[in-house]
Amino acid sequence: QQAQKVDKKTEKAQQFDIQSVVTATDAAMAGQAPADITIAFRNDALKALEGKTYVPFTVAFEQAQAPAGKSLIMYTRVVNKALAAPAAAKKGKDDKSKPVHPEYVYQDASFITLTPPATATEPYRISRAFAVPAGEYDVYVTLKERLPVDAKDREKTQVKAGVLKQTITVPDFWSDNLATSSVIVAQKVEPLSAPLTPREQIEQPYTLGTTQIFPSMTNTFSKKDEISIVFLIYNPVLGADKKPDAA
Repeated sequence: QQAQKVDKKTEKAQQFDIQSVVTATDAAMAGQAPADITIAFRNDALKALEGKTYVPFTVAFEQAQAPAGKSLIMYTRVVNKALAAPAAAKKGKDDKSKPVHPEYVYQDASFITLTPPATATEPYRISRAFAVPAGEYDVYVTLKERLPVDAKDREKTQVKAGVLKQTITVPDFWSDNLATSSVIVAQKVEPLSAPLTPREQIEQPYTLGTTQIFPSMTNTFSKKDEISIVFLIYNPVLGADKKPDAA
């Protein structure tokens, strides 16, 4: 009985948190974005499956904006700009057979407990990924502090939040033309003894097979730092020696 009550409280708190970040993102799309948390963003692009492009990305924000151990909810919404205008033009028409927002090609919410970075000056970094066809997209990333499950007056309590909007161009790797993925400038690249689990892969999207990449957010390095450059080549043709020719 008691466990059931706790589960219901947790579920209700999670539902509230998800709705709150969706509402904050809707407000940001209308030009009213909360800015308690200032978010930096970087993304890359690699060939995925079924004609899509894999887009891993990292958001970063300063430690002072949220204490270690704090629980956040992160919400990502990817808007296809080519579909956004037609969807806006049809707004108000009652057609229940079609999605309300077909331009929202990706949405995801996750609950995150912040762990302190290695040094006091490093920002928090959170990485995720999505896969979409080539095109122009607006990416919205919303971060919001979570209250404890037993918090009272949840609706009236102010918490820190921030919304980032980033417009990106997703390349097409599915033609016959020679192409390369993003050139990823990395702080370090490490081998893994085994592939990640599906859950670990979600949280560490810059891991390719058993190679884990730690991308740089700033591309700024000291003389003592090591720089790693990672990229993949797509659509090479076979040369006369039957080997890929990427020249």
